[in-house]
Amino acid sequence: NNNSLLIEEKKYKIGDNEIILPSQHALPRYQNEHRLYDQFLPILSKYLPKNKKIIDIGANVGDTLVSMIQNCDNEFLCIEPSNEFFQYLKRNISLLDKDLQINIKTYKNLIGTNKFAGTIVENGLGTASLNLNDTLSNNNTISLDELLKNEKDIILIKVDTDGFDFDVLLSGKTICKDEK
Repeated sequence: NNNSLLIEEKKYKIGDNEIILPSQHALPRYQNEHRLYDQFLPILSKYLPKNKKIIDIGANVGDTLVSMIQNCDNEFLCIEPSNEFFQYLKRNISLLDKDLQINIKTYKNLIGTNKFAGTIVENGLGTASLNLNDTLSNNNTISLDELLKNEKDIILIKVDTDGFDFDVLLSGKTICKDEK
């Protein structure tokens, strides 16, 4: 029994699919106030090579995934450390057609260099943040290089980690290197 799933929810349409959002999630407001919000990646995804992987770090409830997967046949690796948003991510993936679901892997990890320690705190508005503390003893951070060490053919890494994007990218120096 998970109390976070008992909060008020709403359905939200993204292209041909519907996702479930916590009622106070900011996505509808952002898209209403900023008409181009989150519009670039779904367009870009149409032109990516199909045999390459897309990494979504800070996947939240899966809104970027759902907007992109409608336009491409790529494999997606979605990474979300928040307990609440990870549950919504999994639920929203389960609402997709089965032929789309087989192209998605999920990971519940906090990605970074391990230089920052803290707890993920959901703010109730569709984002979460890292509440920093001084101890590294209970840090559940894994580097991008470590998590994706067995992955090949990555074409795109999307990072949305509310102020820690630099740390995520620094943790993936090997995976992010230019392989020409």
